[in-house]
Amino acid sequence: MTVQAAEEPKDSGPARARISFARFGENGVDECADTEIDADRDASAILKARPKGTTLLKQACSEAFSDRTELAGCVLAFSGDGGTVEFTSHYYDAIALDDDQYMKDCLEAGGKWSSLKKNSPEFTRSRLHGHTKQLKKLTQPQDPE
Repeated sequence: MTVQAAEEPKDSGPARARISFARFGENGVDECADTEIDADRDASAILKARPKGTTLLKQACSEAFSDRTELAGCVLAFSGDGGTVEFTSHYYDAIALDDDQYMKDCLEAGGKWSSLKKNSPEFTRSRLHGHTKQLKKLTQPQDPE
């Protein structure tokens, strides 16, 4: 299992390691998460806690999905005797964001939420793209089983 080294912090703090994974849904990539930990810490617990159905990436979310518009994000940071862990979730699917559940989960966990306005051109384009894909699936003939 490969864990990528994150960029060296500018404040010359401890070196960091990054683990990134993505979840794909009906409309493509729904969510991508970057987890940064102190490089001298064991990453196995984070790898074991990775949600089922996600894909482990060899690069950061911003690199893996550079052709996508990030519509929203959540940053959670925890510090303690075991070091510092920072989780950054990136959301790309407007339909998945429609019900605000991701925002609620982020805020309830003590995270910092950021998002494009839901009436922005980027958000609207993403929503239309997702609905178009859903309509195409609904109108395709189903194979009888």
